[in-house]
Amino acid sequence: MKKEQESAEKQKKKCCPKWLKIVGIIVIAIVLVFGIPILINESYKENCGYVTMWSAADVLAFYGTILAAVIAGVGVYVSIRASNNNYQEDVRSRVLPFIAVNTLE
Repeated sequence: MKKEQESAEKQKKKCCPKWLKIVGIIVIAIVLVFGIPILINESYKENCGYVTMWSAADVLAFYGTILAAVIAGVGVYVSIRASNNNYQEDVRSRVLPFIAVNTLE
C-alpha cells in the first residue's frame, strides 16, 4: 500500500507545475496566432521558388478560417464542461437532505 502511495507521489512530482503548463499554452497560442501568418506573408513576399495558384491573401484567409473554427471548438468544449460541472453540483444539492430541528425550551 505504501509503495503505491509513494509511486503516486513521484508521478505528481514528475508532472510539470500548473504555471509551466499555462505559460506553454500561451506561447503556443502566440506562435499560432502571430507566427504562422508572418511566415505565410514572408513566404509569399518573394516571387521566386514554387509558384502557386493562390495568393498570400487567400492563404491567410484560409488560415484565419481554420483558426476561428478551432477557437469556436474550444469555446464549445469549455461551455459544455462548465455546464456539466454546474449540473453535477445541482444534482448533489438536490440529493442533500433537508433537516429542520425544532428545540423546545
